[in-house]
Amino acid sequence: MKPKDRAEDLVASIRRSTDRRPPPTFPARDVSRRTDAGTEVTTVASPERHVVYLHGGYHIAGGPALYRNLASKLSSGLQAAVHVLDLPLAPEHPYPAALQRATADYHRLVDSGVDSSTVAIAGDSAGGGLALALLQRIRAGGLPLPGAGVLISPWLDLSCSGASINTNDNADAMLSATALRTAATLYAADRPLSDPGVSPLFGSLDGLPPLYVTVDTSETLLDDSRRLVERTSGATRIDVEEQSGLFHIWPVFTPFVREARDTVANIVTFLRQELV
Repeated sequence: MKPKDRAEDLVASIRRSTDRRPPPTFPARDVSRRTDAGTEVTTVASPERHVVYLHGGYHIAGGPALYRNLASKLSSGLQAAVHVLDLPLAPEHPYPAALQRATADYHRLVDSGVDSSTVAIAGDSAGGGLALALLQRIRAGGLPLPGAGVLISPWLDLSCSGASINTNDNADAMLSATALRTAATLYAADRPLSDPGVSPLFGSLDGLPPLYVTVDTSETLLDDSRRLVERTSGATRIDVEEQSGLFHIWPVFTPFVREARDTVANIVTFLRQELV
């Protein structure tokens, strides 16, 4: 069932649905530990790579607990430590709180001695948009760039100007066009929805690391990914996996959906090539 649309109802509905989700089926051989930033999942004693993962949830809900399975798959496939950040949420903590937290945590990882070329920035839905905004902020701030980015069904335009927001509203079983617009105003607060920090689709895409993007043709956010490809115009390498017949953020459901496991395998192959 899609979430309610009024602001206060939307926040409560999304957070309740997140709390009601069944616990993940924990893999037997991974190690999960709490950190100041969130949760770190690893299947190896000495990680060769690192993934900084930003969770979805309309910018108003969600957290690391829902991503244990995906993090474990990425860790085992990449011999990596996966850092699922515990992000501040709107409306209590609107923009730029989550972006500032993610920037600080990336800074901390690199300052610890990790080679940035072995780091990927990844995220799904709202977290996918935040991942692109983080890459843009890292580049603008002169920090060492990570080796790659992964955007899973990313929400890149909080002004919701893509045609698929409306044309796919009935086809998308998970996201509501009205709820997206309501959540966008909660996250942006007093910033324009077209501000590139809020909507990274409108920021500069030059000089970013290679990106892997997944999206299904049924999604309200379909045009966010398609417009990202159009706007890169070769300035940044971008590999797109556009599927049909699946659903929003399907790779997160890796224990339950074969296509999710296939897509995660594709992401692992991409990152093994890029993170050197």
